[in-house]
Amino acid sequence: MPQVLWSEWATDDFVRIIGFIQIDNPIAAERLRKTIEKSAMQLVYMSEVFKPGRVHGTRELVIRPNYIMVYQTDAQQTVILRILHARQTYL
Repeated sequence: MPQVLWSEWATDDFVRIIGFIQIDNPIAAERLRKTIEKSAMQLVYMSEVFKPGRVHGTRELVIRPNYIMVYQTDAQQTVILRILHARQTYL
């Protein structure tokens, strides 16, 4: 079974996003945290299902309408590259 790894950038994105939302709405931050973690776990079994990314060789999983998980995958592993707001530029 392929493993899911988080890049340093993705980890930083995750902490920053949750921290920002938590300032005004801790409950929403916790819900988003759980949703992001659940989405990451989906990649173990369904990494090829989600749409090709804007950058060649990547794929994108829409976490919520405003957040996107950008990742690369092969037979051995899936690497989460970034977690971004939909309007952000990446890589």
